[in-house]
Amino acid sequence: MKREPDNSDTRYFISASKHVIITLLLLSVFQVRGFAQCAENLTFNYNNLSYWSLYLGTYNGARATNPINSSFNTPPATITSMQSLNEANSTVKAIEIFRNQGAAQSTDPIATAIKTVPNINGYQYDYAVKLGSNLTGKRLRKMAYRVNVPSGSQAYTITYAYALVLQDPGHAWDQQPRFTATVRDPSKPVGQDTIKCASVQYFVPADATTRTNQGFILVSSGLYYKNWSEASVDIAGYAGKTIIIEFESEGCSASGHYGYAYFALRNDGCSEGSIAGETNICNTGSFTYSTPPIVGASYTWTLPSGWTGSSTSNSITVTPNNNSGYITVTPSQSCGSVQTRSLYVKSQTAVPSAPGTITGPASICNNSTNLTYSISPVANATSYAWTIPSGWTVVNGGTSTSITVNAGTGSGNISVVAKNGCGNSSPSSTPLSIIASTPSAGGTIATNPATSVCAG
Repeated sequence: MKREPDNSDTRYFISASKHVIITLLLLSVFQVRGFAQCAENLTFNYNNLSYWSLYLGTYNGARATNPINSSFNTPPATITSMQSLNEANSTVKAIEIFRNQGAAQSTDPIATAIKTVPNINGYQYDYAVKLGSNLTGKRLRKMAYRVNVPSGSQAYTITYAYALVLQDPGHAWDQQPRFTATVRDPSKPVGQDTIKCASVQYFVPADATTRTNQGFILVSSGLYYKNWSEASVDIAGYAGKTIIIEFESEGCSASGHYGYAYFALRNDGCSEGSIAGETNICNTGSFTYSTPPIVGASYTWTLPSGWTGSSTSNSITVTPNNNSGYITVTPSQSCGSVQTRSLYVKSQTAVPSAPGTITGPASICNNSTNLTYSISPVANATSYAWTIPSGWTVVNGGTSTSITVNAGTGSGNISVVAKNGCGNSSPSSTPLSIIASTPSAGGTIATNPATSVCAG
């Protein structure tokens, strides 16, 4: 008989099924209010494994690990330049760093739809780590980072996106291949040190409907992948203390099946959590706002006066009116209430008026540099879009009331529109004429002061 999960354990388990699951874990940056700099190499921005502790071991239902490097936050000489680590008794990599390569980014060899370094929710990650491989044999791989939570922190949020690579033999839930993200309090005895409200295990749902709802996609017979998703935990209640963050992938305890994951961390600074959504909107239609979900949390949203919308989840769809103001959300879970997150949204009622006259030189020598054109600000505009003649290049600006350009060799029009959440204004346009640079005959040249003369 299969043993069922203990419901008193507040970790969240994704149930098992008889399929291979591909999961890629993407862990974003620790976000600490008032904490100006992320922990050193937390995001793998050194392009190596320094400051992380690495473990290889076996999974027998209980976890036996062999520390490859267990010196927390001090980079041993053996790993300051290390970018990968092989599986035990194998040349196959157990841990491997990948770097953002843009359009040339590599993909997972099994789920080719998934890039090894992701772009998710508008953010391009710089580095990712593959944790584990498709080797069987009760293999366990773990990486850990010791973090000193700053005293006085009002928010300390770990946000991650994930998908897991797990082969499912249909064992009991606690014997399945899995990926875990665990937060520990090292001041507590072993076995009592897990901060359950901030820790989670992932494995495959047995029910087909649940698999679909959780975003698992069939690749081939018995093979699924789950593309990038996000979740968060908040541990502000541990301000002034030291915690350990662990990420672990493992095969099944019977040794015949494998599991692995990718994870990556944001490198955009450490701060409190945020709200994603449009900040300049029109007062027609509806708009959706969201905050990274926190394990086991409910959410209290507040809206600008007169707006409508209701939600207790991490996202909300709203209908605005003419009022601008702050959207706020306060997550709450068993670790305690989380710092309120806010976003100012400007509501507009109509497109802006057309900009006025464009000022700047109208007759220009070909290939002139650093030419500046500008307009007066337009009421209710939130940004601007400039268009320049073919062959000209932008030096600076282009979304504000001014732009600096380098001329080309052809004449044309420069134009600008004012923008807001309701759309674009009619354009304002001015013709620009190129004066060719040609050699002149010797002698004195009389000029009109209002006419440009090009060197030749």
